[in-house]
Amino acid sequence: MKKQKIFLIAITLAGVLFLSACASKGEQESVGENDRTTEQVTIQGSISDMDRIYGSVIARGVEDIRNLPNEYGTDRTKVENCFISEIQSKTYSYFSGFMDKYQGKEEAFVRIVNYTDEGDPIIHDIAFLLDSTNDRTNGNKAGRIYVIEDTTRDHYGSKLIRVSDYDSLTVMKKDGMTLLVAFNGSEYKADEYSGDSFTLPIQGE
Repeated sequence: MKKQKIFLIAITLAGVLFLSACASKGEQESVGENDRTTEQVTIQGSISDMDRIYGSVIARGVEDIRNLPNEYGTDRTKVENCFISEIQSKTYSYFSGFMDKYQGKEEAFVRIVNYTDEGDPIIHDIAFLLDSTNDRTNGNKAGRIYVIEDTTRDHYGSKLIRVSDYDSLTVMKKDGMTLLVAFNGSEYKADEYSGDSFTLPIQGE
């Protein structure tokens, strides 16, 4: 009788331990899938440029792209005043305001969110920063365009954050699309340019 009781107790304890282990494993998998830390994100480009941008006044009120959650929905885009190409009428002012400042040689920042056909958000942070060596007293206002592209939420993307910088920025029309183009040099001609560039669709027709 005692042996039977001991056997039943052993089976009960084994079952409890098994269920606890399964629950623990499930929690760990959930954390891995839903929470993203900077250690899990591959960054390609200059970390110091990112630190400078997100530490500047132009990015005030915007979460560092490295710290954004996996689930990046419309509640966040509204809070951070994002320009979303799919809803032009409500968010275009954020983009146009950025371009006005850039053309006036004022430091500026805009977060642009596009969605893939599957509904995955791709986030682009565009910043214009004046060179630290600028002599603003004589009107010399050279600066750099910084493009930070986050494709970590795109199921078919490259799963990284890429940082790049360029000399200039322009908006152009091509094949019925309005495109934002960052490039090196002072002039961009789509059919002739062969240097480094970055193109982002802003609006389709």
